[in-house]
Amino acid sequence: MCVAGGCRALFTFNRRGERGPFEARHLRLLEAAAPHVASALHAACVRAALDEWPASDTGFIVLGLDGSVELSNGTAARLLEQNGARTLGLEVFLGLVRRSLRGAAPSVAGMSFTDRATHRTYRLVSEPATGADGLKRAVVMLEPARPADREVGLLRLGL
Repeated sequence: MCVAGGCRALFTFNRRGERGPFEARHLRLLEAAAPHVASALHAACVRAALDEWPASDTGFIVLGLDGSVELSNGTAARLLEQNGARTLGLEVFLGLVRRSLRGAAPSVAGMSFTDRATHRTYRLVSEPATGADGLKRAVVMLEPARPADREVGLLRLGL
C-alpha cells in the first residue's frame, strides 16, 4: 500500500485451494479499502516520527579562542565527559570548530553524532560569536535530531 510517494505496507491474502479464487466483490472491497489503510499507516508513521524524541535535551557549549570549554549546560557536560571518555563524533566536531576559531580552517557547517549512552542522534551546529570582552568565541548547539530531520525520517514521512 503506497501513499505520498512511499510504500508503507504489503498485505498478502491467501485462501485455501478448496475455497477457490477470491470473488470479484472481495477484490473490490480490498481495492476500496487499500487507500484508506495506506493513509492511516502514513499518518501513524508521521505521528511516530514527530513524537519519537523530545527536543528538551539540547546542549550548549561556548569555546574560547584557546579552544577550551568556557561554558556548557548539563546536557553538553554529560556528553563531553560521558563515562570519562568523550564521544568521538563530538570530539571531531569540536576539533574542527577549534581550528576554525584559530583561523586554520573554514567555519564548520554542522554534523551529527550518536550518543553511545542513550543511542540518540544529535545535530551539531556552531556559530562564531564575540564576547563582551571583545574576544572571539564559538557557540556550539547540540540538538537531538528528530527522525524527521534525517533522510530516513523524511522517507518515513513520504517526502
